Amino acid sequence: MGYSPGQSLNLLAGTYLAAIAGNLISLTYVDRVPRNIILSVGVIACVCVLSAETALVANFLGTTNKAGLSAAAAFLFLFLFTFNLFIEGPSYYYASEIFPTHLRAKGMTINVIGFCVINILWLELAPTAFK
Repeated sequence: MGYSPGQSLNLLAGTYLAAIAGNLISLTYVDRVPRNIILSVGVIACVCVLSAETALVANFLGTTNKAGLSAAAAFLFLFLFTFNLFIEGPSYYYASEIFPTHLRAKGMTINVIGFCVINILWLELAPTAFK
């Protein structure tokens, strides 16, 4: 998006900070709001933020419009914050709660295995897809 290598590293550090902030804030309300409400609001919020991010990247990538590129970077931060605020942490709690107590450990094992398999699939397929 037109940033130097040093600026890219600063942006990467910022994305991690946004993700950590979202997770820490979600810890404050996750036991007070029903999980299905948290997850459904989170999906809607993530779709809205990602839609804006996609539009910004489609319009400004490859241009010299600094404001548009900065907005695209800001929406990336906002997406990571929103995803961690509503979806990442609560999805693990929800996955453990849908199983009966005697099956909870096995259910969480299946959940984590599924998460890892999807990540491996994404990491293997993405470079080819982007090429």
